[in-house]
Amino acid sequence: MWYILFMKNILNELNVDVHLAHRICNATAENHHIPWRRLYDYEIVFVTHGEIIVKTKKETYTVGKNQLHIMQPFVYHTRYIPPDKSCSYYGLHLDFFSVNNDAFSTYDAYVVPIERKENVVITEDKAWLKRKRFSGIKVPSILDIQDPKTLTTLFAKIARNAKKQAHDPYSQVLLRSNVYEIIHKLLIECEQANTTLFSPSKNLHEEIINDFIENIEHEYMNPINIDELVAGYGMSKNHFAKVFKQAMNLAPHDYVIAYRIEKAKTFLQDGELYMNEIAEKVGYPDYAYFSRLFKKKEGVSPKNFLHMHKKT
Repeated sequence: MWYILFMKNILNELNVDVHLAHRICNATAENHHIPWRRLYDYEIVFVTHGEIIVKTKKETYTVGKNQLHIMQPFVYHTRYIPPDKSCSYYGLHLDFFSVNNDAFSTYDAYVVPIERKENVVITEDKAWLKRKRFSGIKVPSILDIQDPKTLTTLFAKIARNAKKQAHDPYSQVLLRSNVYEIIHKLLIECEQANTTLFSPSKNLHEEIINDFIENIEHEYMNPINIDELVAGYGMSKNHFAKVFKQAMNLAPHDYVIAYRIEKAKTFLQDGELYMNEIAEKVGYPDYAYFSRLFKKKEGVSPKNFLHMHKKT
């Protein structure tokens, strides 16, 4: 029952954004090589002939004929074709759960020619590539397709329509409808194979909360814009605050203050820095403001705290 409810919620949240659809025919090790890279979005590869090898930092596996491969965002990976082999496949880049991303550039992401070298890493100097997004949703790496003929027809349709994109201002509507057809087919395939296309992570928000805390631990001495951090998680500020407080019993803003005050207490106990230096070191250049926050949190001023914990 819980999975039925989960899937209803997922299907309600589906908001497909298609970035690229294409067809690769009779590629070989000599003319086709994807260097090490990390993508912003999901990449789907459906092999119709031959095989291709996918390698991540943790594993290496082969995707063969009539298999569908899904690469999740932000996974470093490369793909290559074995020597003396060839491969034909359809490729599709998309977001299942679209967020506002006006800075995204399909041209920069996928169309710019890639130099063929071993161990090349695409330079990640675009804001949208550095942006983090955590959905709490897992997808399988490989699916065995039982009805490859139908899926081939659907992928061929979206590849054809993608070529018209530059001349059709409404093409995204058409491409989205094509992807929903593909998703529908994959959901049926998964049901017949007693597997799942979408499944929840162990904790839907654990990754987000851990990332936020890690950011604070590394950046507490610098100005912190919580709105910018939260925007990278694809959540509203209010929803993140609710999720964070449920897990940590503190609002995000209060957590930042508490962490900085704890660091300040350590510096005060060390006795190696002046008061204003400690304030600046924990992200508060204005000592008077720092002192008010400290007293509100600890019940005593930084100066009195120092006297109370002064090393003898």
